[in-house]
Amino acid sequence: MKAKKCRVCGNRYTPKYNQLEPCPTYECRLVLYRKADKKLAAMETKRRREEKKALKEQHMDYKKILQSEVQKIARLIDFKCLCLARNIVPRQAHGGHLFSRGSNANLALNLHNIFLQAAASNHFQNDDGLMRDGVVRVFGQDYLDFITSLKATPTQKYTNEDYKDFLQKARKVSKQLSEWNNQLSQARSATSRIQMRNWANVQLSIYPNDFLTF
Repeated sequence: MKAKKCRVCGNRYTPKYNQLEPCPTYECRLVLYRKADKKLAAMETKRRREEKKALKEQHMDYKKILQSEVQKIARLIDFKCLCLARNIVPRQAHGGHLFSRGSNANLALNLHNIFLQAAASNHFQNDDGLMRDGVVRVFGQDYLDFITSLKATPTQKYTNEDYKDFLQKARKVSKQLSEWNNQLSQARSATSRIQMRNWANVQLSIYPNDFLTF
């Protein structure tokens, strides 16, 4: 056998059976065995953590998480703007739907249907009409007509994994908007807010092209 150097004491020794054999000194072997035990324990901990994470992801509703992220994008686009329904500075900002998610699930993730709305206003369905009045006041009747036409959006059939991919795209959009907002001294113009919604919708591409841009 070829002589080798002990990784613990530094002395040279000649293995008796194979080249993987550790130093014959008891203290050295004890150190190496303890290191091996710690390494195996760390590997087992990592395996269990990854297994737990994978199991958790199997039960995650990515569509629900995506909805929250898309509403965040709408708030970022409308950064520094007033509540569209009540035309007030919101104490707490929500992403409110022009046409409710419950009745119009097929366009719940379209940014042209989501605008900054005060939390207090968003809690009252009676303010849905005020939201539509706000669209006309801020953006014009043509834009409201376009949003209304989005009700014709075909229902998309996606898997949970598809929604996970959309979520990754949405988070990139949110990150980019947050960076842009750091340089924003005043609210975006109505035209810019529409253009930003066009851009974000295209980045996400959840819907067919005909339903992404105004």
